[in-house]
Amino acid sequence: MIRKEILILLIISILLFLGATIFYFSGTLNSPALNLHPVLEECNSLIYNGENSINLLIFGEEKESLEYANYFLKTPPFEEYSHSFNFYYITPESYKPTCKIFQGIATLCYSKELIKKAASCPNIDHIIVLDEQPGEIRSSSYLNVMSINKAHPLTVLIHEFGHSFANLAEEYKTNQAPVRKSENCQSSCDDFTGEINGCFQECSKSNYYRTINSGIMRTLSNSDYGLYNQNLIIKLIEKKIAKEKTITGKATTDNNPCTEQSYYLIEARKINKGLEVIDKSIQTGCPENPQDIGEGTTYDIYSPDSSLALGKIRNEIFTDNQEIINDEGEIEGYVFDSSQEGETFILTASYKEKSTLELVDADTGQKIIENLEGSTDFRGNLACHL
Repeated sequence: MIRKEILILLIISILLFLGATIFYFSGTLNSPALNLHPVLEECNSLIYNGENSINLLIFGEEKESLEYANYFLKTPPFEEYSHSFNFYYITPESYKPTCKIFQGIATLCYSKELIKKAASCPNIDHIIVLDEQPGEIRSSSYLNVMSINKAHPLTVLIHEFGHSFANLAEEYKTNQAPVRKSENCQSSCDDFTGEINGCFQECSKSNYYRTINSGIMRTLSNSDYGLYNQNLIIKLIEKKIAKEKTITGKATTDNNPCTEQSYYLIEARKINKGLEVIDKSIQTGCPENPQDIGEGTTYDIYSPDSSLALGKIRNEIFTDNQEIINDEGEIEGYVFDSSQEGETFILTASYKEKSTLELVDADTGQKIIENLEGSTDFRGNLACHL
């Protein structure tokens, strides 16, 4: 009798186990597929002119992104080179950047998370974040990210792009020396070589000169860079396009190939005690194109047989606003040093085994060499091979 009861209990246990197993696997098969690329978002093409172009990514709604893009492309000298720019956008429904109020006066949207989201689009050069803030909050430019307060006129994009793309200094009075390696402010009128509108005193400081009386780097009341600054920008556009044509293996826009690529993402900073690498990882997505203007920390990410990314990191955080927009009004702002503010910078480069990072501080000559083989992948696992 006891054996019969044991047999019954054993059969019931087996049936319960089988039922639970079937339920588990049926539920698993019907559940959503695991997202292997949780960081990437849908990258939308706004204006596309081909692979060998300068790529701008806007974080904003389609309609407002198109408004800013069209205004940009109708502004000299970009109007003449409109075929040299691609515009992409990522909607707030996909990802809304977290912007902070820097020093209580300016919107600043630069972050590691933002750079990871930008990897959803192919080989981005510059990022524009459209942020909604009260009018008194300044827009800003830090490295290749322009944080635009939508309460400001469209001309603010042209101003911030002058900083981000061409390293143009402020032409209004900030009582600070012009940023290093900027060419639009000179200590003498004789130092300007090329066509100019004129020579006018006061450019960042009162003892420097500018080449246009009321240009976009001084006032938001118009979008005119002036002849001299336009030529500086044209040279950089042509240099950039020529360089793009020599790069092979770049991403295209077909079927969002960024989901099929991997890149190094390195977070570092410059503080009083020198350079330090905070974090390094391997992510899924497309790396940004390296920046190489101005003067600052140089970086080289290289594998045994090739350089993956070579460029410079500038320290300046530009903050700008103009409350009264008229022919007499000037921008108010200030240029902060990111190394004194503890801000980090992000480097990206295509993934390749046995790669190395080299950082050199332009001020002190300090050099850091970091082996990237110990980077973690996007799941947090130690990765020597992907």
